[in-house]
Amino acid sequence: MRLRYFITVLILALAVGFLAMAGVDIFQSWREKRNAEDFIHSDAARGTLLYASADWALERGLGYMLLFSQAPVPLEKRQELAAIAGRADGYWRQAFAALSAPEKRPQISLHTLQEMNQVIAAANETRAMVIQALSQPRSQRPIDLHERWFTAMTGVIDQSGVLRFQVLASIPIDDTRIDTQSWLKQYSWVAAEYAGRERALIAGALAGGPTLAAVQTALIDANARHAWAWGSIENMARAGIGNVDSLVAEARQVMNTVVAPARHNAMQRLSSSDYRPDMAEAEKWFAAATRGIDSLLDIQRAATVASANRAADLSRLARRDLLASILLLLFGVVLTMAALLLAHYRLLRPLAELTDLFEKIARGRTDLTVPDTRRHDEVGELARAAAAFRETHLEGRRMAEELRRREHLLGLFISHAPTAIAMLDRDMRYLAVSRRWLSEYGLEGRNVSGLSYYDLFPETDERWRAIHRACLEGETAASQEDRLVGTDGTVNWLRWEIHPWHDIDGHVGGIIIFTEFITERKEAESEIRHLATHLQVMLDSADAAFISTDADGTIQIFNRGAERMLGYGAHELIGRQTPVLFHDPAELAGVLNGLRQEGIPINSPFDALVHDARQGRPCQREWTMVDRDGHRFPALLSVNALRTADGHIQGFLGIANNISQLREADRLKAEFISTVSHELRTPLTAIRASLGMVNSGLFGDVPEEAQQLTDIAQQSTERLIRLINDLLDIEKIASGKMRFEMKPHQLSALLRQTMQDNEALAGRAGVTLQLADGEQVATVRGDADRLVQTFTNLVSNAVKFSPAGSTVQISVITLKPNWVRVSIIDQGCGIPEDFRPRIFQRFAQADGSDSRAKGGTGLGLAITREIVERHGGEISFETRVGSGTQFHVDLPVLDDLPVTALLADDGGEAGTEKPTAHVLVCEDNPDIARLLGLMLTQAGFDPVLAPDGEEALRQLRERRFDAMTLDLLLPDMSGLTLFDKIRALPAGRDLPIIIVSAIADQGRETLDGEAVGIIDWLPKPIDPDRLIRAIGRAIARPGSQRPLLLHVEDDPDMRLVVQRVLSRLAEIVPASSMAEARKAAEEQYFDLAIIDIDMPGGSGLDVIPLLRDRAGGPVPVVVFTGADIDLAALRQVAATLVKSRARSDDLVETIQGLIQRLRHAGHGPADVISHTSSLPEPPRHLEPSS
Repeated sequence: MRLRYFITVLILALAVGFLAMAGVDIFQSWREKRNAEDFIHSDAARGTLLYASADWALERGLGYMLLFSQAPVPLEKRQELAAIAGRADGYWRQAFAALSAPEKRPQISLHTLQEMNQVIAAANETRAMVIQALSQPRSQRPIDLHERWFTAMTGVIDQSGVLRFQVLASIPIDDTRIDTQSWLKQYSWVAAEYAGRERALIAGALAGGPTLAAVQTALIDANARHAWAWGSIENMARAGIGNVDSLVAEARQVMNTVVAPARHNAMQRLSSSDYRPDMAEAEKWFAAATRGIDSLLDIQRAATVASANRAADLSRLARRDLLASILLLLFGVVLTMAALLLAHYRLLRPLAELTDLFEKIARGRTDLTVPDTRRHDEVGELARAAAAFRETHLEGRRMAEELRRREHLLGLFISHAPTAIAMLDRDMRYLAVSRRWLSEYGLEGRNVSGLSYYDLFPETDERWRAIHRACLEGETAASQEDRLVGTDGTVNWLRWEIHPWHDIDGHVGGIIIFTEFITERKEAESEIRHLATHLQVMLDSADAAFISTDADGTIQIFNRGAERMLGYGAHELIGRQTPVLFHDPAELAGVLNGLRQEGIPINSPFDALVHDARQGRPCQREWTMVDRDGHRFPALLSVNALRTADGHIQGFLGIANNISQLREADRLKAEFISTVSHELRTPLTAIRASLGMVNSGLFGDVPEEAQQLTDIAQQSTERLIRLINDLLDIEKIASGKMRFEMKPHQLSALLRQTMQDNEALAGRAGVTLQLADGEQVATVRGDADRLVQTFTNLVSNAVKFSPAGSTVQISVITLKPNWVRVSIIDQGCGIPEDFRPRIFQRFAQADGSDSRAKGGTGLGLAITREIVERHGGEISFETRVGSGTQFHVDLPVLDDLPVTALLADDGGEAGTEKPTAHVLVCEDNPDIARLLGLMLTQAGFDPVLAPDGEEALRQLRERRFDAMTLDLLLPDMSGLTLFDKIRALPAGRDLPIIIVSAIADQGRETLDGEAVGIIDWLPKPIDPDRLIRAIGRAIARPGSQRPLLLHVEDDPDMRLVVQRVLSRLAEIVPASSMAEARKAAEEQYFDLAIIDIDMPGGSGLDVIPLLRDRAGGPVPVVVFTGADIDLAALRQVAATLVKSRARSDDLVETIQGLIQRLRHAGHGPADVISHTSSLPEPPRHLEPSS
């Protein structure tokens, strides 16, 4: 901007500022004047309202008193009351007109004024009633008129107070004196109002109205409020506030000399027991109280006048300030015009002429006359400088030519430089640039010499501009890496240096900028940092412990998860310790010794941790870790070797997870399953058995209607039992705890059992079950109960989804050598296509309404598949929607035991008369005990009930029993403890026992091979048929009280010797060949075995894996052979006796020892095997002739 324009603008700006200030003063003065005038108007309206309120209070008190006169009130009194009312209404009309006028302030909302009019109208109605009532005797007046009158007029007074407050709030004025007068008016009105209430109440009491006791509370409240307000007035007067000292003194005198004596006299009269209403006394008190109220209203009027006077003074002051501000504005305008004229003729025009002269000289003209050179001010100095500039201009032109030549040479040097270089002057204009600069900054083909750096790069931020300014001041700046954001948002990284260059006089002539883009290098570094940060966040966020070591085992990384798990801080271990610190030393030593025994050279405990990882093998196993506090916990540790590109190990990474919670979850789940098994199965046993006995007619015929209900209950009970069994079975499958008693079975018998189990279900559904004829059925090896469960699941599903009148067929065919297929074929609706892929999933059910209506848990097929696969078989299906489904179960068969299809079951001897068997029933639940007793009695047994373990032991000591049922959950001891005590008794040593308990499966897992003499394990709810069959087997089995021993021996003499020696100890089953031995092992359970190794057709040791006791566990074996045996190869053999060196007594002692261990020592076969070192050594010779 040119100087002449700048000076003009500056003068105008100053003038505008001055005028603005004057304008603000004018507006402020006008607003203060307007507020003062508005306040005067509003205060006048408030004063009118106060006058009206005072008259309303007077009218209220007078009317209240007169209403209690016994005779009609004289006309002059009524006229006086009417005159007061008319005066008050006149005041209100004046106030209403002032407040509702649209051209005046304050403008109170019409709604507020309407509310006030409504209150007055309601009071006028009451007033008319009062005027009429006063002309009548008191006996003809309404009883409650005085209360309504007092309430109505008080409402008018209170509403006027609200209106006054709104008027005051609508016109705020900032003046201390007016505020003081407002408070004085408010206090005086409060004092007058409550004095008026006291006046009316006491006058009414004196005139015969409510007694003093009736108005005592109202009087106390009015007196307290009056005293508070009057005290505030006196405090303000004492402080010199409000200038109402004289009026306050007068009011005090009136109250002390007039009001107080009159009040005292009135209260004494009212307190007298013989006081009689006296209108004269009431009027006397009313007049005295009115004088006191008038003195308070005088204070209020004085304060109102003072407020109005103060507001008028403020208005006058505001008008004066307004006039002064207008005059100041006019003076500023004149002064501005004079300054502009003076600046133009004395400064601006000469400056314009000199500026034009300088421009002409700069363009090369030298024949010019310079004006004003004789002036002695700054303009004259500038003119003389112009003359000197003209003289030196020619010399400057010659110097400029030389400078351009040198600049050309410098430009050639810079433009061919191999780096990005730019040379700029002090104005940041390009002097020279290298070609590399042009190419890197997108300026190829442009001549940037003389162009501004900032014009070419307008987005240059303030940071770079500050660096440029600093370097132009002589500083040097550089950065090895700097972030540069382009106009299109792209980010580049730059290495740069900026140096100032100096002219021949040593002054800074500009700057030289060197730059190099390093974006690719920075991106690579950023990616590396990002990956490192991401990895660190992952490590710190993981709950698992990540521990990295170098090749020697020194810890390098110890993440937050490791700190939380082990209690050590990373700073304590990194570079100082190895992971051996927090591993169980004994466990680590055991692994270390094991590796060394295998011939693996291990140098340190750390090598034992990473041995597999060092060899490149998967390394994951459970370790016992020890935290900082010494607490041991199980952890699953995975170790991997960290290798370089050429395969060298540079360290190891271990990832550990604390599996304590998993262990605890497994324990809690097992406890939950045990609880569910007991708490649900026990009551279901009672329900099932009771309903079964009722429905069987044991207690007589059941009415048809009741029979239907009990049938429904029994069906629902069976369904609930299946549901519980399915849930428990699926849990056993998931935990790997489902047990299978694998032994040979005729498939035809299993299928007939399935038919019998589902016959009732099919009958209710109107479906026929058919077992196809004519196929060869093989003997299969498996668990009979589980296989029947499999077929029952498939048959019951087929029945449920088959229409009434249809047939469900069971067929058996031979698929291929050693395999048999059982097919269950229905004529139902088929399986929907979208459900087929997940039909064997747990809890899977088709979504159709028909499928949903059939019910079920969706577990049956999942359990079926698991059972079939555990038997080495396969399950599949074929289906067509609307045509039915075929489920196929393929099982391997025992090729050496074929049988003809559908052979009759091997039953016991019929019609054999047997003596009544005595059965001890140990059951703590009285309902279950009674049901068991009824079942056994109905089956022909003699049951004896024992509610706890002690009673059972007492019964066993006193009498003999043929069998016993035992519950594992007893009140005084566990069933397993009772089992041990029974086996310690002479009468219970060989007693057959049937476990009947809701936790039969858990007890079976606990006892395992120790359960010698346990005939069966029956879970609750009890299957009555299975219970009776189990007791029948226990009682009917010959020699059932002696252990069953398999003797594998090809020498007939030796078989005879052993038979004679051991016949009193055990029931002996001889086998003279390997085929007989295998067949016997597959068809029967054994308690013991004596095996000769050298047998025709193979080694006797091959029979050992086939041997199982009743609990499905291994059988103790005595190897009785004529050859010396490598004992290391017979670690699973309980004892070895060499025929040439052992005697018959040794054989008897050995067998007796094993039997005693089985019966009394509490060890199962597994325990005997693991303690073979305790047997007599060395083996002794046994003579065959003995």
